[in-house]
Amino acid sequence: MKLFESKEDKIKKVLTKAREETALLILPQETIQQMYLLTEDYLILTNKRVLLIDKSLGSNQRSIVTIPYTKIESVSLAKGNLAVFSPEVEISVGSSYFDFKLRTPDDAIDFYRHLSSYILS
Repeated sequence: MKLFESKEDKIKKVLTKAREETALLILPQETIQQMYLLTEDYLILTNKRVLLIDKSLGSNQRSIVTIPYTKIESVSLAKGNLAVFSPEVEISVGSSYFDFKLRTPDDAIDFYRHLSSYILS
């Protein structure tokens, strides 16, 4: 019997829950392309939009934000010290900005590249 969950087990558990929740939100003509974990939340890239599942701090309630690719004006990737990127990404939609902190800089770069390919096509 395990007393403590490993980091990988926790991530798998969160991803499983995220997939279950996301399945309820996806439209029939939509497919999940990529999923990214944030601190307690997650981002989903579908073939049509970005979905943010955002847990309110200190609450069990979650808000769901849809950002259609056609409305995204820019995506920014923060740069840390020297040549290292930060795990922070920003999306601008009109006068609104959405800031995300992904788990790792590599996840942020991957998200940036995937999202860029959708908004530039």
